[in-house]
Amino acid sequence: MALRSRLPFRQRMLVVLMGITALAMALTLRLVDFDLVSIARFMVFDQYQKWEPRTYQPAPVRVVSIDEGSLARVGQWPWPRHYIAQLIDNLTGMGAASIAFDILFAEPDRTSPRQILSDWPMDDERRKQLAPIIESLPDHDALLADAIASSPTVLGMILQPGESEPFVSFRRRAGFAGHTDVLEGIPRYGMASRNLQILEDAASGLANFGYPPERDGIVRRIPLLGQIQDIVLPTLSIEALRVAQNASTIIARSATAAGDFQMGSMLGLHLLRVGQIDVPMTADTRFWVHYTRPQPEREVPAWKILLEPESVQRLIEGQIVLVGATAPGLRDLRATPLGSNEPGILIHAQALEQMILGDFLIRPGWADPVEFLALAFVGLLFVLAMPWLGPSLCAVVGIAFAGAGIAGSWFAYSEAQLLVDPLYSIIAAFMVYFVTMGTQYFLTERERQRVRSTFGRYLSPALVQRMADTGEEPQLGGEQRQLTLMFCDIRGFTPISESMTPTQLTQFINKFLTPMTDLVLEAHGTIDKYMGDAIMAFWNAPLDEPEHASLAVGATLRMRHRLAELEPQWQAEAKAEGRDLPPVRIGMGVNTGECVVGNVGSDQRFDYSCLGDSVNTASRLEGQSKTYSVDLVVGEDTVALAPDFAYLELDLIRVKGKQNAVRIFTVFGGPEVAASPEYSAFKQHHNAMLAAYRAQDWCKAADLIKTRPSPPESGIPGGLDGLYEEYSLRLRELAAEPPGADWDGVYEAKSK
Repeated sequence: MALRSRLPFRQRMLVVLMGITALAMALTLRLVDFDLVSIARFMVFDQYQKWEPRTYQPAPVRVVSIDEGSLARVGQWPWPRHYIAQLIDNLTGMGAASIAFDILFAEPDRTSPRQILSDWPMDDERRKQLAPIIESLPDHDALLADAIASSPTVLGMILQPGESEPFVSFRRRAGFAGHTDVLEGIPRYGMASRNLQILEDAASGLANFGYPPERDGIVRRIPLLGQIQDIVLPTLSIEALRVAQNASTIIARSATAAGDFQMGSMLGLHLLRVGQIDVPMTADTRFWVHYTRPQPEREVPAWKILLEPESVQRLIEGQIVLVGATAPGLRDLRATPLGSNEPGILIHAQALEQMILGDFLIRPGWADPVEFLALAFVGLLFVLAMPWLGPSLCAVVGIAFAGAGIAGSWFAYSEAQLLVDPLYSIIAAFMVYFVTMGTQYFLTERERQRVRSTFGRYLSPALVQRMADTGEEPQLGGEQRQLTLMFCDIRGFTPISESMTPTQLTQFINKFLTPMTDLVLEAHGTIDKYMGDAIMAFWNAPLDEPEHASLAVGATLRMRHRLAELEPQWQAEAKAEGRDLPPVRIGMGVNTGECVVGNVGSDQRFDYSCLGDSVNTASRLEGQSKTYSVDLVVGEDTVALAPDFAYLELDLIRVKGKQNAVRIFTVFGGPEVAASPEYSAFKQHHNAMLAAYRAQDWCKAADLIKTRPSPPESGIPGGLDGLYEEYSLRLRELAAEPPGADWDGVYEAKSK
């Protein structure tokens, strides 16, 4: 309240200007998307995958891993090419749907007979003798080419950025069709590390198996397409998928150009159609990998394919097989959101599994504009609302928006597998908040210091602080307005105080007043004063509270419930200290009426308080809680303004010092109790008793008391037995000495 009401209009505009400047800087950083911004966004997505990685589901994808066991059984890497040829032949014979190598065969096999012969000196007689025999032996690369040619094998190359270099063209194995806007987004490369020409010519498919990590070295996305000298190459997983389906063409479509791709148009994604499978991709043709935890069943050691093929045939038949190195010593390890040592071939395998299962992790095309607009909206909300609402309320609103953003982002990931970043918008919005709040705080604190220095030597510190907070000038007097007033004190305080030392009593009073005060303040009440164990509070001043009566009654109910929670704790503390603590009960009185509220006191010192007949009535009602053995007595004017509670009429009473009678009530509970059938039945029976009592039908009233139903659960300490004992006593006295025909049913209070 202090910050929002303290600043004049010109200073508020300065706060707004500083906030808009900070917001513009934050929006610019998001628009440019610097490395730090994008890496922070990726870290959020990484954390999501750590919390909830993809659940592994079997798919027709198998990795033939060149692992440590295979190196131990077959020999050190690289293996002779005829071993690789045998591997392909075995996989083909076992019914593999396609075989894709994450291995580059860029140089001739050094173990081929002719290669070994070439290492011998030309003038060596033994070479001359062996040359005809060796040259008649099959070349290992030729053997591998023959195996590749007779199998559905995919080979890969590594496309690299750089200046274009002389390029030996190759025959495209499949057609490619794509919309212009998709083609423009395909990354272009100038260089390529390739296989031997004889091997490429024999392959059923050619692919690009290189993929650059993100700026922080983590592989989150892989490019599905790449271009070199106008030749489009799919990634290894896409080409393996095409060959397995025997598809002739890969089709790339944009989200807006193909109406039949509903998912793409909804998410703003390009789509790649491979045979019967659609794969979503970003504008630069990248694919988000949704990782699983390590799954041993995904892999088959290469040595089993070579040495014990019959033992694993069931694992290979009908599968898309990816062959690659997983042994740590072969250095094909990559960092992923789930760890730092994932073999590269397994990344391709996980991507391929997602494509087949249709289990996609998607960064939708609308995410960037939505995140940008969210930042603009929340930031502008802070900027415009701060000078008027104050930092506390704005912080609550901001935290609510932040919580909603985080929850929405997590829900989008966990339920729809959509990647939406809440982090930058939240951080940047709160940076705008702190800039705006800091500016406002500086201006406000400067004004507060002026007030303190001007009035501090003349007025009480509390009043000076209030002036500093609100900017009001001190004046005696006040204004007339309707207030709801509440008095509360501890019943039987004397025996309680006698059971304690002064120190213990002080601590006990503080333990009582503190939570009760909190409840009053939470209900927008104003504490007028403390009187020993008593509290006086009022509602509807200094700020207008249209629901002041309801707020006051609701606060008293919460005070009742809070006392019921606290008393067992106090009893336990007393028992631990070796003393007896009498039951702690309170009495409360609530009344509504016209009062004068303002600064009351002398020219030297004054307090913010209220005066009026309604104040006295509230105090008298609190005193009557003893008479009727209830903890809460409410006046009829309060009941009229807050009718939704479960009231029970106590009496028509003329309190001490008052000429007019007032109808008084107690409260069972809130609106939920008022709506219950138990309450309605009990209230009807009780009102019938009161009607008989006021009609001087003493016998009927007494019978209704005896036959009363059980009251609904109310939380009233001691229930209503004391109330009905009071009425039973009156009925006996009135029956013995009837009051006469002119009796109006008003009870004359005997005490305050």
